[in-house]
Amino acid sequence: MKTQTLKISPPWIVWQKQAKALFENDPDIRIDAATAAADPEITLYVAKPAKAAALARMLPECKEFGNVKCRINIVPPNGALAMPKAPEGGAELAMAAFGENGAVACIRPVSKGLFRDLAYVAFDREVVQFPADNIADINGNWSGLMEDIAREVCERAEGIFFCTAGAGELTAGLGVWP
Repeated sequence: MKTQTLKISPPWIVWQKQAKALFENDPDIRIDAATAAADPEITLYVAKPAKAAALARMLPECKEFGNVKCRINIVPPNGALAMPKAPEGGAELAMAAFGENGAVACIRPVSKGLFRDLAYVAFDREVVQFPADNIADINGNWSGLMEDIAREVCERAEGIFFCTAGAGELTAGLGVWP
């Protein structure tokens, strides 16, 4: 009987795959990842200065997984000579970061009453799936929604709420709330 070796993807590799999934449908972003446990990192080469600045504000500079630290590099179009100033408000930040991302169904700014300068980023209703040596899945895949990935990857996205587009019109329910 032949024995098989169990391989389980380390959490920084799963996180890198989530980041790739979040931005792979954006024509302004190219992603490279180094997965070695000694020095993992992910680099996002961003073609637009405002988008680079917005992502630099929303993503952590380093993500820790126990004793392993994964660096996150955002490279603006000028080759990292100078990062432009990021938009201040949640709505402007959301538009700059996700405005041309093909996975986004709509971005809805909100500014009513107590809710000042917020934004909803609604992703398409699709399940994201990639190989991750997940022993809880018969195929070894990680499966989830883009909104979950965005919350995990964009941990400093203040004033931005991530969600999934509904089955009906994208504005359904938002006329009353908020």
